[in-house]
Amino acid sequence: MNILNKIIDKTSLKSFGPGIWAAMGIQAIRSTGFSIAYTYLSLYLYQQRHISMTLIGLVILVSVIVSGVFQVIGGMLADRFGLRRLDAAFLSRGITPAPQRAASSRRSPKQRAATTSSI
Repeated sequence: MNILNKIIDKTSLKSFGPGIWAAMGIQAIRSTGFSIAYTYLSLYLYQQRHISMTLIGLVILVSVIVSGVFQVIGGMLADRFGLRRLDAAFLSRGITPAPQRAASSRRSPKQRAATTSSI
């Protein structure tokens, strides 16, 4: 139990600013929406478009893996170049940044460093 208390103290939820809470809320809503959409999309593709469930499952699996890989790459790029420069680069090419990045980028670099160093 002592180890659990140390982990909770180090990752205190109170240390997160409102931007992080907004980003987590947006991500939760987004994930819920994708989960619901995948459920009905797979049924639609199977029943109406006569695509096998195996192929549908493989397509969803590949899309989730690719999404995970690009989230890691995006995080590394954001750490290296900064969110504002990265967002400006994507916007200049017509790619809209995720809304949760906008919410979390309102913190100053000092606030971001304090949050990441305390974890």
